[in-house]
Amino acid sequence: TITVDGVLREYRLIIPTGYTASTQYKLIFGWHGYSNTVTAFQNGTLVTPLRAAAGTQAIFVLPQGIQTLGLPAGASGASDTLPGWDWRPTGRDVLLFDAIYESVASELCIDLSRVYSFGRSMGAYLSNVLGCARGHLLRAQADEAGAMPDTMRRYICSSETIPVWKNHNQDDMEVPYVYRGVPTFRRW
Repeated sequence: TITVDGVLREYRLIIPTGYTASTQYKLIFGWHGYSNTVTAFQNGTLVTPLRAAAGTQAIFVLPQGIQTLGLPAGASGASDTLPGWDWRPTGRDVLLFDAIYESVASELCIDLSRVYSFGRSMGAYLSNVLGCARGHLLRAQADEAGAMPDTMRRYICSSETIPVWKNHNQDDMEVPYVYRGVPTFRRW
C-alpha cells in the first residue's frame, strides 16, 4: 500500500523469482479496465503473456483503481463507485504513478531508462495520459482498446517521442475505434 494525497492506495508489486539487488530490472506499470480488479487483471489475457515474455527481467506494478465518484466532468470515463482511473495530468492517479515510481525506484534495483506503462480500456486511457504527462520518465507505453481523453487534446506532452503500441478492435462499441482510437493514433 501507499498513501497518496491522504488516500491509502493498493497495488501489486510482482518481483521476479531470483531477484538480486545487483541487477537492474525493467519496471512495468499495468492499469486495469473500468470496474475491474487488480486480481482479475493480473491473471487475465493481457498481463499473463506480458509477464511470461518478461521472464525474470522485469518488475511489474499493478495498481488497483478506486471509485471515480466525485471527480470533475471529463476526468474519467465514469462517475460512480466502481474502480476506475482519474485521467487528469495532475490528478490522483498520475500522482499515484509518481509515488509508486519513487518508492519502487528507491527500494529496488530499477533501470530507470526502461520504465513502461500499459493498460486496457479505461486503464489504457490512463496509460496514454502517462505517456504524455510522464513521457520523460517512460521508455514506451502501450494500450489495448483505449484512447487519449478529450481533456488532453490541448495538453502539451512532456514527450511525444516515446514509442507507442496500440491495439484497437475496429468493432469496439465501448471505446469506438473511429471516434476514439483513430484520433489517438494520429496524436501519437
